[in-house]
Amino acid sequence: SRVFIEYDYIDPTQLRPTLETRLIPGLYLAGQINGSTGYEEAGAQGLMAGLNASLASRANPPPPFILGRDEAYIGVMIDDLLRGVTEPYRMFTSRAEYRLLLRTDNADLRLTKRAAEIGAVCSERLAQLDKKTSELARGRALLHSVALSPHEWLELGMQPCMDGVRRTAWQIFGHKGATWDLVTRACPPLASIRADAAEVLSIEATYAEFIDVQVREVEMFRREELLPMPPHPFDYFQVPSLAHEEVEILNRTQPSTLGAASRTPGVRPGSLIYLLKLAKRRQQEGR
Repeated sequence: SRVFIEYDYIDPTQLRPTLETRLIPGLYLAGQINGSTGYEEAGAQGLMAGLNASLASRANPPPPFILGRDEAYIGVMIDDLLRGVTEPYRMFTSRAEYRLLLRTDNADLRLTKRAAEIGAVCSERLAQLDKKTSELARGRALLHSVALSPHEWLELGMQPCMDGVRRTAWQIFGHKGATWDLVTRACPPLASIRADAAEVLSIEATYAEFIDVQVREVEMFRREELLPMPPHPFDYFQVPSLAHEEVEILNRTQPSTLGAASRTPGVRPGSLIYLLKLAKRRQQEGR
């Protein structure tokens, strides 16, 4: 005999960014019921739902713990789910706009202090982070302190651009053949940099130009992305110039921020100006 197993799920657009349901306050959901599939996806949602449920249960609840798309893949996944799904959701790196910032080598740098803000990290972990941060600062200073000509870098085994321009050890990482071991020949004190910090520095220096672009994009987008939209429930029929289909979508999804609204399927880029005006007007009214 055959056994058929059927799984059901809620409409994830009815969740808040904390993974609390909009219809039943205090109920937090995680995993397959939210429209995702995979153990890692479920575990990540469980972590965020559990943290936020714990925070909300305190006598004086602090702000919810929400990670942005530029902070963690967890933030990308939850933001995607809140936009709605038509098939079981898996977290692929290609879904993230800021992949150069969301690296495994800098996960502790990105998230440890965020977790410490809500008491989810012990003092020992914070001490480890401080040591690594200090090591990174020392490594960056050393990489910027040494500058050689193309011929000098060539003699060390690099393949620099032979244009006569002197380049620092930091800059040479963007050239073919550059490795940590070879750069250490030009700057011997780098040999004392711990391995995990050396990995971060090598990646940052190699992709510095592209990382800087993404950092600027994040800063520019943050200025307006985090503008809050009207609280649920809000009738978007009140917003002039929105198409009827957009009004229906926004009334159903009730995005919490302008950034969430901008990523809602069916909302035209040209309509974001009207939503921006709405968000700024609401912000001014709340002052």
